Amino acid sequence: MALPAISLATLLCCLAALPNTDSPTDAELLEAVIEAYRDGDSLRAISLLEVPAKRGKVEAQLILGGMYERGRGIAPDEEQAAYWYRKAYLQGELRAVFALQDMRRAIRKEFPEITDEELTFRPGESFTRPVGLVLLYKGRTEEGLKTALREATLLHPLALNYLFLIYTGGARVEGHDEVVGEHDPRVLTLIRRLASEEIPRAQLYLGQIYSGGYGVEVDNDRALSFFQEADGFAESHDEMAAIYSLRGDSAKAEECWQKAAELGCANGWYNLAVIQRERGDHVTANGYFRKALELEPEMAKALANLGQSYVAGLGMEPDEEKGFQLYKKAADLGDDVGQFMTGELYLRGQGTKKSVEKGLEYLQKAKDQGYEFPFPPSVPDSP
Repeated sequence: MALPAISLATLLCCLAALPNTDSPTDAELLEAVIEAYRDGDSLRAISLLEVPAKRGKVEAQLILGGMYERGRGIAPDEEQAAYWYRKAYLQGELRAVFALQDMRRAIRKEFPEITDEELTFRPGESFTRPVGLVLLYKGRTEEGLKTALREATLLHPLALNYLFLIYTGGARVEGHDEVVGEHDPRVLTLIRRLASEEIPRAQLYLGQIYSGGYGVEVDNDRALSFFQEADGFAESHDEMAAIYSLRGDSAKAEECWQKAAELGCANGWYNLAVIQRERGDHVTANGYFRKALELEPEMAKALANLGQSYVAGLGMEPDEEKGFQLYKKAADLGDDVGQFMTGELYLRGQGTKKSVEKGLEYLQKAKDQGYEFPFPPSVPDSP
């Protein structure tokens, strides 16, 4: 069987740095791989190369990926090729990045009917939509899901993200009355596999699947273990904080929200602000609400809380007009507290021109969301 076009020198290089290279076992391995290479015995060469590859030798991983990708002397196997390239990728190997990219380009070529415009979010952006996503929303659901799964194994920057969103909430697509893809076991299997390979984003998603009970029983202990593995993500710390808060461990929750905030999580800053407000430190709380809004300008709950500070003069000089503006912005974003307070301020004419009609309108919006009024609104008596 013909082997892929790699040089004997390259093969020697990838094996030469094995640990304990003076040991008889490794010396025999080196000799056996060279012999298999010269004899053209692909299957034996692969079997022998897997030993250093599993020990983390990047060159061996790249050679195996190339053999499976090109099918030199063996049947092409996209999954195996992707597996070994991912191993090298996780060690920061740039050649693995390019190899995975080339395999994704090959998938793109399988669907010439899809235009570049359909794959592009906005002109000039480097990221493109997964081919599978475009197929899915064109109504080619099964083909689209299978293609997106392939792209995710090849570490497309957005494929796994979209598959997670589809898995947890389904997708509404052309020609289908019901959502498709929700709790699809193939997506869960892929996320589990990538998480087991220590792909951080897959670990984050698997934690969210267990904490949210998406297609599985809720298991916060397992969720925490995955969030801890994916501790480079702000979302992981935010999710851990929510679990600790639910368990009544406020100190651990605050610690996690602090870490989430430091990593750029708006919800982390928001929850730290709420904690400071409960402690009576309104100045610090207001600063944290503002930090949350810097990261997420349309965070309705932060807008409503900051609106309260301006109206009530919590940690600042009262500014009813500014407070009304913040409450109304929160209300128009769907926040029920914002809707109630906007209605109340309209009825009072506080921070804005009095309007019973608008006041009742906003109160009704809050009521429609099931909001329980904390005090009777200032509705005027009927004449």
